Amino acid sequence: MYIRTTTRRNKDGSVVRYLQLAESVWDAAQQRSQTRVLYNLGREDALDAEALRRLAQSLLRVVAPEALERLKDSPEATPLRLEWAKEYGGLHALRALWEELGLAEEISRACGERPSAAQLAEAAFLIVANRALAPESKLGVHERWLGDVHWPAAQELQLHHLYLALDLLAEEKARLEKEIFFRVADLLSADVDLVFYDTTSVYFESEEEDEGEGLRRWGHSKDYRPGSPQIVVGLAITREGLPVKSWIWPGNTADVSTVEQVKRDLAGWRLNRVIYVADGGMMSQENLTHLARGGSGYIVGVPLRKSKEAAAVLARPGRFRTVAENLEVKEVAYPSPEEEPVAEKRRRYVLCRNPEEAKRQQHRRDELLRELEAELKALEPREEEHPKAACALRSSRRFGAYLKAGADGRLEIDRAKVAQEEKLDGKWLVLTNDASLSAEDVALGYKQLLRVEESFRRLKHGIDIRPVHHRTPQRIEAHVFACVLALLLERVAELRTGERWGEVRRHLGRLKMVAYSGPGGQALQTTEITDEQRNLLQAMKIEPPRRIHHIG
Repeated sequence: MYIRTTTRRNKDGSVVRYLQLAESVWDAAQQRSQTRVLYNLGREDALDAEALRRLAQSLLRVVAPEALERLKDSPEATPLRLEWAKEYGGLHALRALWEELGLAEEISRACGERPSAAQLAEAAFLIVANRALAPESKLGVHERWLGDVHWPAAQELQLHHLYLALDLLAEEKARLEKEIFFRVADLLSADVDLVFYDTTSVYFESEEEDEGEGLRRWGHSKDYRPGSPQIVVGLAITREGLPVKSWIWPGNTADVSTVEQVKRDLAGWRLNRVIYVADGGMMSQENLTHLARGGSGYIVGVPLRKSKEAAAVLARPGRFRTVAENLEVKEVAYPSPEEEPVAEKRRRYVLCRNPEEAKRQQHRRDELLRELEAELKALEPREEEHPKAACALRSSRRFGAYLKAGADGRLEIDRAKVAQEEKLDGKWLVLTNDASLSAEDVALGYKQLLRVEESFRRLKHGIDIRPVHHRTPQRIEAHVFACVLALLLERVAELRTGERWGEVRRHLGRLKMVAYSGPGGQALQTTEITDEQRNLLQAMKIEPPRRIHHIG
C-alpha cells in the first residue's frame, strides 16, 4: 500500500496534483500487477496536512509503536533553524591574494616577536580587506563590519589590535613597500621599465590645520574642499596600474617640490626610470625646469586653448600616423632647430588625435549649434525689448563660447570660433624631455596619466581614503598605506579576471557562510557556488572554499 500521485494540466497551463491511497494487486489472468485505488485523498494543495499526520501516527501506534517513539526523538522530526548568514566570498579571495603576493609573510616578519603578533598580522589584513570590501573607520570595523562577515580569526581581536596594526604598518612601511613591490613584479611579470608618478590631495573633516610639524594644512584642494585642511598624497604606479610606492606631505606642499624625494626614495629600486606624468596645470617654465633637474624625465600635457606653444605646434605642417587603435600621432619640432635655445633641445612635442573622439565632439557641437540657432531665432523679435534674455544667452556656459555681437549689435554665432574648435577635435598635445621615447611611447605614456588618475579616483571613491579621521602623522601615513595595499589587491584581481573590482566584489559578496542549528548541533557551510563565482576564483588562481566548515 502506498500514496499514488497523479497530475492534470489545466487549459491555462497550470498543473494540479492529486493524491490517492493505492495498492498493487496481482492479476493472475493477465499475469501482471495492477494498481487498485483504495481512497482518493484529493488535491495536494487542498489536503489537511495535520489530519494526515495524525492518521500516520495512529497507524504507527497500532502496528509499530517503537517506530513512533524513534520518530519523535529523531533530529529529522524537528526542522533545522537558520541561525545567520554572513559574507565570506570576498574575504576568502582577498586572503588568498594576500598570501600569494607575500603580504602575509612580510607582515608576519614585521611583527617579529611582538606581543600578540598573530593578532596584529590578522588585524593588518582585515584593515586592508575592509577598504576593498566595505570601507569603515577602525572603530566601525570592530563594532560593525566584523559582525557582518565570517572570519573566525577575528574573534580574538580587540579594538586596540587594529590601532597597533596601523602603527606597525607605519613603522615598517618603507621596507614593506619595497619587498612587496618586487614580489608582485616578479610574480606577475609586471613591466617596470617605466613608472608613472602623480599627486593628489586628501581632505580632513576638520576646521583647523595642525600646528608645528603636523601634516594637515590649508592648500590647493583637488577635492574642491578649500575650507578643509588636507594632505598631499603621491603615488607611483606601473603601466598596468600596480602601485609601486606612496608618499604623503603637508597639505600646502607644491607638487613639483615632491619630485626630489621621489627620486631619492626610488633610487635603489633597480627601476629603469621614473617618468613624472602631469596634466596642463604643471605647464610652466619653472615647473618644467624643476622636473628636469638631475636628468629626470617628464611627460606633461599642454593646454590646447591657453598656450602659445600649442598654437604654434598646431600651425606646423605634418601628417599624422596611426600607432594604435584610435590613436594617431605627429611629432612636431618646436621651436625649430634654428629657433631653439641650446638648453631647450631636449624638449619634444607630440600632437595626438583620436579619430573616434573627434567624430563624437563634432556630433555634439553640431547638436549644440542647432539648439543655439533655435534660441537665436526665438530671441530675434524681442532682443531689443528683452535685453536680459540676450545677456543670459551670452553668459550661458553652454552657448556663450560660440556667440558674438554682430555689426548691428545683435547676437550671432561666432563662425571663427566654431572653425577654431573644429581644428581641436579629438586632439591633445604632449611635451616630453625624454629623447629615448618614441612618439607612440610619449602618447601612450600620457594616457597612463588616466591610469594614475583612475587610481586616485578608486582610492577616493571606492576604497574611501577620504575623509581621514586620524590626527597624528604616523596614523595618517598608515591609513594611506592600507588604502594603497587595498588598491594593489584590487588591481591584481582585475588584471587576472578582466573585470572591474566592483563587479568581482558584487559576485563574491553573494558567497555566504550560513549557520544551521538543530537537535543534533550546529553546521556551518557556504552557499552553493555559482558559475560566475567559480570562474572568477579560477581566473584569480584561487581554490573555491570547501562547502562544509563545521558539524557538531
